[in-house]
Amino acid sequence: MTEPVAVRQKAREGYELSATGNLTPDWTIIAGYTQQHATVTEGQNVAQDGSSRPGLHPETCLYAVDAVSGTSDLSVGGGVRYVGSLRRGSDGAVGTPDHTEGYWVADAKLGYRVNSNLDLQLNMYNLFDTDYVASINKSGYRYHPGEPRTFMLTANVHF
Repeated sequence: MTEPVAVRQKAREGYELSATGNLTPDWTIIAGYTQQHATVTEGQNVAQDGSSRPGLHPETCLYAVDAVSGTSDLSVGGGVRYVGSLRRGSDGAVGTPDHTEGYWVADAKLGYRVNSNLDLQLNMYNLFDTDYVASINKSGYRYHPGEPRTFMLTANVHF
């Protein structure tokens, strides 16, 4: 059996910043930012546009989440996410998209402690029903559409 050999070498560098804090005893904020740069350092360039940037990885991501406890039984939260554009590889067929657009999505949650044994939480994803492409494969033939507006009710039972 032969061992697999990489035909390209990639380098990735960047940074990630995140912060968490309480603005008040009942209000927590979490935020983060990622910037990354990936390049093909050896071998054939794989990006459809001829650059040395490999596809499938966004250069920029941003998120911010907050949670507020109005009373000891009620909690409210929300957040936004940004993901930068993605590029496909150079082997795609004519007519397949060469990139996806970056997108913003907003989410929210509402929680309520019914009693010491039961918590209810309503999560709302993609509040504004934004159409977006969450990922694309390297040839551009397949993609995953972003989640449409979705509501999820959860009951947590403690015993």
